[in-house]
Amino acid sequence: SELKKERDIPHILLVGDPAVAKTKLAKALETIAIKYRYTAGVRSSKAGMTAMVIKDDFLGTWGIEGGAVVLANGGICVADEFDKMTPDDRDALHEQMEDLQFTIDKANIHATLIAKTAILAVANWKGSRFNANEEIYSHINMPDSLISRFDAYFCFYDKPDKTKDRNVIEHMLGLKESIGEISTELFRKYIIYAKKFNPKLDDKAKKKIADLYVGIREQSGNQLDRMVITITARQGDA
Repeated sequence: SELKKERDIPHILLVGDPAVAKTKLAKALETIAIKYRYTAGVRSSKAGMTAMVIKDDFLGTWGIEGGAVVLANGGICVADEFDKMTPDDRDALHEQMEDLQFTIDKANIHATLIAKTAILAVANWKGSRFNANEEIYSHINMPDSLISRFDAYFCFYDKPDKTKDRNVIEHMLGLKESIGEISTELFRKYIIYAKKFNPKLDDKAKKKIADLYVGIREQSGNQLDRMVITITARQGDA
């Protein structure tokens, strides 16, 4: 849409095994993002995420109260335990993720709320653990129409590794100090700078992206038994 082209707003999905620090990573954005809101799972209602119409008992009039995504306009909203939200609550995000707005039509109130908010959804695999023998999309507990609205997916796997496991547990026990950390202030400046970065694609880069897109689509179309389309025009536009 023209509204989304006005500013590139990415929606990202973090999905993976339990206890791999997905939530920790998402919550870390609170110290970096200029505007930030956090919601979680079954506590995230449709009204709480989008907007609600409330009545003023004193005046007897109706008004609009913005939800987490509206309040985070111009920033980021973390939707933790996204897989545990009800289908109706998740479906309410379709309009915002596509058009960066919410339409309210209730109690004689007709309004459009701007919500230029990046959604960072955090979810576990369906059935908790990933099964390498099955398609990755069959592990994500949400409809294809909603999955396609995310611009990027980051998958987390909990694979036993003696060296990494020791590093993790030693760090958790406070026996290992973190070194080479980037200060919050420096990282915030980097994010602000990155927002202004507008790379230009030359013909060679455009051809490479087009070839990759067509190749992935062709490979998906050959999977006649599952008919899983792993990339759509939305990802091509992103």
